[in-house]
Amino acid sequence: ANLYQKLGRPADAEQTLQKGLKATGHEESLHFSLANLYLRWGRLGDAKSAVQALEHSRKSTARLHSQVGDFWVAHNQLQPALAEYQASYAIEPSLLLKKKLASVYITLDNLPEAERWNGEILAANPKDPEGRMFAGAIEQLRGKNTKAAEDLRKALETSPNSVFGHYYLGTALMAMGQDRQA
Repeated sequence: ANLYQKLGRPADAEQTLQKGLKATGHEESLHFSLANLYLRWGRLGDAKSAVQALEHSRKSTARLHSQVGDFWVAHNQLQPALAEYQASYAIEPSLLLKKKLASVYITLDNLPEAERWNGEILAANPKDPEGRMFAGAIEQLRGKNTKAAEDLRKALETSPNSVFGHYYLGTALMAMGQDRQA
C-alpha cells in the first residue's frame, strides 16, 4: 500500500489495505493507514468511516477512544478528537485525558471549558507543568499577556522543551510589543 501511495496510485493502495483488513480481521493499524490515505487525498468522510469501522469492530475502550482522538488531533480534526476524548473519559477518567481535553479546548478557543478541565488538573497538582502552561495559554488568549508571560516563564523552568509553552509565551510577548524576546 505504501508503494502504491508513493507511485500516486491511491485506488491500488486502498484496495491493498481493504484486502489486508479482510485477511487480518480488522487490524487497528490498517484502519489508521486507510484513514491516513483518505485524508491525504482529501476524503475526510471516508477517513471518518474507516475510523468508525475500527470502533465498530472492537469493544469500545478508553484506550481505543483515546487513540482515535490522537489520530484526529494529528490531522487537525479537533471536533472528532474532542468527541473521542470525551468518550474515553466517560469510560475511564484520567489525568492524561483531562490534559488532552484542556489542550483541545484551548486550541478551539473554548476558554470556559479549557479553564474547567485545567482547574481539575491544577486541583490535583498545583505545580503540574502542563497545567501551568495551560493556565498561561488561557491567560494569553484572554488578552492578559503580562500575566500569561509570567506564568509561562515559570512553567517553562520545569519543562523547557515544551513547544506549547514556547508558542504561547512568544505570542504573549509579541502582543506586548516584545518581538525580540519572542
